[in-house]
Amino acid sequence: MLLLADITGYTAFLEAVAAAHPEMFRPGGEVPPAYPVMSSLLDVVVEQISPTFLLSEVEGDAVFAYALADRPVADAPTLLRIVGSTYRAFRERIDEAMVLQRHECQACITLPSLELKFVAHHGTLVVQPIAGRDRLLGPAVNVAHRLLKNSITERTGRRAYLFVTGAAADRLSLGPEAGVAHEEHYPDVGPVAGIVIGLGAEPRVEPIRETVTVRCAPDRAFELFTEHMGTWWPVESYSRKVSELEGEDVEVERLEFQARPGGSVLEHLSDGRILPWAQVIGWHPPDSLVMAWRPHASPQPPTEVEVTFRARDGGTLVDLGASGMGAAVRRLPREPV
Repeated sequence: MLLLADITGYTAFLEAVAAAHPEMFRPGGEVPPAYPVMSSLLDVVVEQISPTFLLSEVEGDAVFAYALADRPVADAPTLLRIVGSTYRAFRERIDEAMVLQRHECQACITLPSLELKFVAHHGTLVVQPIAGRDRLLGPAVNVAHRLLKNSITERTGRRAYLFVTGAAADRLSLGPEAGVAHEEHYPDVGPVAGIVIGLGAEPRVEPIRETVTVRCAPDRAFELFTEHMGTWWPVESYSRKVSELEGEDVEVERLEFQARPGGSVLEHLSDGRILPWAQVIGWHPPDSLVMAWRPHASPQPPTEVEVTFRARDGGTLVDLGASGMGAAVRRLPREPV
């Protein structure tokens, strides 16, 4: 039995950390706390799947493990128990990190958006020594790795899940009622059918989309949306001061949009406090930007907000789409410029 556990959002998170901490690339620069956090997340995955599964590799953001005939995963309940406990430990480790690291690094506001997905597959493999280490080879290994790139999130709305291939389901006597039937197609391995089992309390949230046409060129619209956000955003109605600091003798002095990859959207208060709203995780001026949007103090995952700017009829069509925790983005003003 093969098991792959992959952290979704890993690459974007570390890119945001690198942008927030350019000093780390200088000689003698310190490693940001986010890196030990990521190592800890991978450690907790390995701890939870052992000793039933043997570790084969830690492949960047993924843990690859296996169980041979002498250490069998005997049935579906065993696999589901291991995956469930691993996922819970993963989320708990993130919650712990948020308490310890909160607001020390603006990139850390995206930490709760990380998720964990699993692929379980069964098939024949060969354990071959290469460069002094045992490596797993064979068609089943290739199929399991192909399945990490799939359309499950797009089709089901789930970012945290276990995908059990048909071969693994047959081996474990896992019936179709355990989840949702799903099939992927790859040019080199053909169709791979299986069952998707959601993890955590992650209901499907339909994307939110709003559009507005403004009377200026796309580059100007992009500039107004970002660098001049404070000129159009109604802070008197939509701000962390309004939602969290009612009754305090404090005012919003300005909004700051750090117009760069890894930059933050920040609310500056009259008493010197700075409250983060979002992290820029995609930056393609003047065409589009993507933000991890979380204008509150709770550790729930942020909403992913993508804004595109397209020329239309002498002006610009501004298209805003949001996915994930949709409630947060409903507070966005309808007409941005």
